Amino acid sequence: MAFQVEELSIQLVEALVPLMPRIRQRDKALEDQLRRAASSIGLNCAEAAFSDHGNRRARLFTAAGSAGKTRHALRQAIAWRLITVGDAEAARRSLVDGARHLGESGHLCLAFVGDWAGLRRCLGWV
Repeated sequence: MAFQVEELSIQLVEALVPLMPRIRQRDKALEDQLRRAASSIGLNCAEAAFSDHGNRRARLFTAAGSAGKTRHALRQAIAWRLITVGDAEAARRSLVDGARHLGESGHLCLAFVGDWAGLRRCLGWV
């Protein structure tokens, strides 16, 4: 299950690749935070796959927080007019697809935030 989440995080990173140079050109700090947050999603899920239950839960909570931070960093880049809503659409779609996938894998959602509605609220996908 964690492998599927890892793959979704790779799709997100691939969607961000064309945006990063434009964001970095005008706001290096925001680009750095966006890069770190997006990378953290998959890295924490990968670590969770090989952790004991308590650490697994903590890593998945961290991944959820990183997803929320990624979403917000994209919103800030749009607000600062570093990129357009259209530019960010592929990345936004990757985040939404990830949420949908997590919603279909019930036990992972429970470990992730406690329940599907909580995950969606936490990440701002509702």
